[in-house]
Amino acid sequence: SILSWGRDNFGQVSNTPTSNGFVHASGGSRHSVALKSDLPPGFNWFPNAANGHYYALTGPMTWDQAKAEADAQGPSVELVTIRSASQNNWLASTLITTNAWIGFTDEAVEGTWVWRSGDPVTFTNWDPQEPNNYGVGENAGLTNHNQAGVWNDGGPPENPGLQVPAIIEYSKVDGDDDGLSDADE
Repeated sequence: SILSWGRDNFGQVSNTPTSNGFVHASGGSRHSVALKSDLPPGFNWFPNAANGHYYALTGPMTWDQAKAEADAQGPSVELVTIRSASQNNWLASTLITTNAWIGFTDEAVEGTWVWRSGDPVTFTNWDPQEPNNYGVGENAGLTNHNQAGVWNDGGPPENPGLQVPAIIEYSKVDGDDDGLSDADE
């Protein structure tokens, strides 16, 4: 009923829930956490105790594939919305070791960056030269540009074939199984 992980060792999760609704997992050596069995399958989910949300890293994919992957997981999953420096630092130190898509985009209006989740923009961490809308345009946010947790714009239309992992966020956790999201209680 715990998951142990290190920065480069994400462990393995079984599909067998225990009597308390958690799933068994093992591997790595740095941290131990419990995972709820109601999380979408197929990902190694990591909880952030500061906000109660769970995060996973996908395999490499394009921006359009990353959006579709998050959408396919249901209404409680989205490409990550980074709301604070502490969350950004947690993601950079816990989950990501390479460039990764985040849910920040200016696809609708060039130069107006918004979160796909609809959340207000309360934090950004752009590289000093970014966003630069390089070439014919870059409309998708990436993290870990040149250093951990620093953001860049990339992807379409300049580079629609760019494939990097995506960070997805599960935000509707029901820790006490009462049918209500912990965020809504």
